[in-house]
Amino acid sequence: MRKLCTFSAIVIFLQVSIVNVKAQSVGVNDDGSAPHTSAMLDVKSTTKGLLIPRVALTATNVPGPVTTPAASLLVYNTASTGSDGTAVTPGFYYWNGTLWEKISSSSTPLNAWSLTGNAGTIAGTNFIGTTDAQPLSFRVNSLDAGFIHASNWSTAFGIGALGSALTGTGAANTAMGYSALFSITSGFGNTATGVAALYSNTAGQSNTATGADALYGNTTGSNNTAYGSHALTSSSTSSFNTAIGSEALFSNTVGVGNSAQGYRTLYANTAGSYNTAVGLEALRDNTTGNANSAFGEGTLSVNTTGGGNTAIGEAALNSNTTGSNNTAVGNSSMYLSTTGSYNSAVGVTAMMLNTSGGYNTAVGFDALRDNGVANYNTGIGYAALRGNTSGAANTATGYGSLQSNTTGSINTANGYQALFSNTTGTQNSAVGYQTLYSNTSGYSNTANGHSALYSNTTGYLNAANGYYSLHSNTTGTYNTANGDGALGNNTTGSYNSANGATALFSNSAGSYNAASGFESLYSNNESYNAAFGPLALRNTTTSQGNTAIGYNAGANHNNGYYNVFLGANTGTSGDDYYNCIAIGQGVICTDVSQALIGNTATNTWGLGVATVPSGQALRVGTDNTNGNGAYLTTGGAWTNGSSIDFKDDFISLNKKEILNKISSLNISRWHYKGTNNEYHIGPIAEEFYKLFNVGTDEKYLSTVDPAGVALAGIQQLIKEKEEFKQTIEQLQKELQSQQGIIEKQNDEVKKLKQQVEALAKAVQTLSSNK
Repeated sequence: MRKLCTFSAIVIFLQVSIVNVKAQSVGVNDDGSAPHTSAMLDVKSTTKGLLIPRVALTATNVPGPVTTPAASLLVYNTASTGSDGTAVTPGFYYWNGTLWEKISSSSTPLNAWSLTGNAGTIAGTNFIGTTDAQPLSFRVNSLDAGFIHASNWSTAFGIGALGSALTGTGAANTAMGYSALFSITSGFGNTATGVAALYSNTAGQSNTATGADALYGNTTGSNNTAYGSHALTSSSTSSFNTAIGSEALFSNTVGVGNSAQGYRTLYANTAGSYNTAVGLEALRDNTTGNANSAFGEGTLSVNTTGGGNTAIGEAALNSNTTGSNNTAVGNSSMYLSTTGSYNSAVGVTAMMLNTSGGYNTAVGFDALRDNGVANYNTGIGYAALRGNTSGAANTATGYGSLQSNTTGSINTANGYQALFSNTTGTQNSAVGYQTLYSNTSGYSNTANGHSALYSNTTGYLNAANGYYSLHSNTTGTYNTANGDGALGNNTTGSYNSANGATALFSNSAGSYNAASGFESLYSNNESYNAAFGPLALRNTTTSQGNTAIGYNAGANHNNGYYNVFLGANTGTSGDDYYNCIAIGQGVICTDVSQALIGNTATNTWGLGVATVPSGQALRVGTDNTNGNGAYLTTGGAWTNGSSIDFKDDFISLNKKEILNKISSLNISRWHYKGTNNEYHIGPIAEEFYKLFNVGTDEKYLSTVDPAGVALAGIQQLIKEKEEFKQTIEQLQKELQSQQGIIEKQNDEVKKLKQQVEALAKAVQTLSSNK
């Protein structure tokens, strides 16, 4: 029913309004005029408009709510929705086939930039500029006032700026200001800011000019930087210069690599190169000097040809003319220096009076102040080397260090008033508060630590390291002290070495002592002692030639000599002991000329071995180079290495001859000289060596050789015994054989005797019968 009513209304409207339909043109009006021949639809009214369909779009890339819109379909959107580039706002849209495009108006322009501001722009999509390679140009009163060049990367703002850039071959130039880079032709990479900045530049490259007439005369020079009115204004072909300040590097023409900051800095420079000036009129008169650096008002202001100088501070190196390679930092530092070279001064009035001295270094107020012609000195600290006039190669660091030095040379002082009184002493080194304070002419001394070698005047070749070390030394020589108070009271003793707090503290005149460890040889005042370890030989006063190693070693010993204590708490049971050797913790010698090795807890000793096997108390070596492992058993039996693995060059023996020699060997009872109660039985070594030629020395016998000789003799005796036994047995057999014969003969004799007796009886009978 609703569709029918709508259709009827349209028919009535057409009957009333359509005045004329002609040649497929439709006219809609209320005055009956014909439609224009160029229009398919001609709607005319003076009081009404054309109402386009109103829809609520959701996004520019979504067709709905229209279904399959035709290209050019027009609607009026009523919604504000969506985000980023697909958002829609109220207004007329048409479908371009893929997207809804909004129709521009004065209030909502599209693809146009409003003079009253713009909104809804999209970074990367909306922009001001061109879409081809032509420059973006700006004009004022129809005069060229700037452009942005797409193909040669040049940018200009200002009437006459980059005047020839659009026709020349130059590229990547930037000009801001009236006639800036006006003459450019082929130069590139230049930046000019200010009236006539880089005005004459044609082919120069990579220049930066900021300020009226800055780099005005530059034509082909490159890599210059000028900031300030008339900065580098005369430069034409020079390169690598930097000028900051009015008239800085004003006269420069061909000098290169210069840097000037401040009014009239490097003003007169023409050909000088690689100079740096910062401060009012710094390096003002420099013309051809090279590689100078000046920081501060008037620094190096009259320098003309001197090179390699550095001045920082008001009037620093003020008078320098031709001196080279100087460095001055501080008010009036090196003020009077004219021709001196290779000097360094840091501090107010440092090296102020220097004229021609060279290779000096001064740091601190008044440091090396009076130096005139001396060379190779270094003074660091208030008044360091202040009075030095002609002394050379000195080094002073600290308040008043080497302050009084005049002609002394090759000294080193580091610390408050170190080497304060030195005048002519040479080759001294002092580090620390008042070290070598009193030294005047002593030489080749080294002091390190508060008051070390404080009293030394003429002593030489001493070394002290530590608070109060060698403090009282005056004329002692060749001493070395390392540690708090080490050799603190030494005055004339020489050739001593002390290492450790208060080591050799009381020594005054003793010499050739060595002590290492806290309070080692603390009380000593004699010579030729050596103590290593805390408290070692601490209480000895007049002993000589003693050696102690270990904590408290020999600490209880006094007045003896030539003793050796090795191990903590080793010592003697009394004073005046000599030639004692005590080795092992707590070992105490109880008599003179006594040697004790190991304490009661020691049960194993090894010589030339890494370990000692169980059951052995003492073992010597491992092979034929150091003892073949001979050892003493824990039961006290000495055992020699006798394996066949240890032996070679075996020779058969004439044991009968050995036995004969044994019988001729003198064996007697005797005692060693000096041991009246200790008797032994044995041969004489010289006779044994002569008879048997064994061992390595005719005065000594090993335990092996007499045993071997005895065994050889015993073997011979056994052999001879066997021979005698065999002979006896043979004789016994022969005797038994003879006894049989004798018994047989005895039987025969008995028979014969019986026969004789019978015959005798017969004869007797015959005789009696007669």
